[in-house]
Amino acid sequence: MQTPEIVNFTVMATVGVAFLQQQLSDNTASRVRQFEQIVAACAAVLQFLGRPRFLDSLFQLWSGLTHSLILMEALLFPEQPVQTSSQLALPRENLPLSSIMDDRFQQWAPLIPLAIQSLAEYTDWFHEKYDENLHKEMAALLDDAMLLFQSIYQILQLRPDATAAAHAAPDTGGPDTAPTVVIAPFALPDTVTPADPWTST
Repeated sequence: MQTPEIVNFTVMATVGVAFLQQQLSDNTASRVRQFEQIVAACAAVLQFLGRPRFLDSLFQLWSGLTHSLILMEALLFPEQPVQTSSQLALPRENLPLSSIMDDRFQQWAPLIPLAIQSLAEYTDWFHEKYDENLHKEMAALLDDAMLLFQSIYQILQLRPDATAAAHAAPDTGGPDTAPTVVIAPFALPDTVTPADPWTST
């Protein structure tokens, strides 16, 4: 990593831990789940399309939040080995964003609106707690990642078999917006979703 990337990575991971820790007694599990949803969507997109430059914000988001989860896991379960995966199985060649319409990606398509909702809530919290002038890079990264997720969602809606009502993207208009996602939970293949240290025994 170059120096600016290391700084951004450190800030992202540290702010992420602060988000997870803020209400440790009652909100940590739900916030961990939010991060897991964002990380899973980032991983699905990156492992399908590769790591072209236009996906840099998704890669940095995946990296920062993954290491937030790793740090939090080590804090809460110091006697256990860390199980949160920090590996990506990238394809040999990068694909254009339009390739997201490929049939092979559709098993992961429901992750996108879930990530949009979780990222919107995290971004609202970030803007409330941190000075954007002091954290311009992270604010821009979160905004760019949101635009990418929203673009991916809109591209997926161009498929003839798209079901907009069942896979509605949430309104990200602000902290008072009511979530609208209605999607049954499902699991990614093992190559995308690691064992969950928060619920496994």
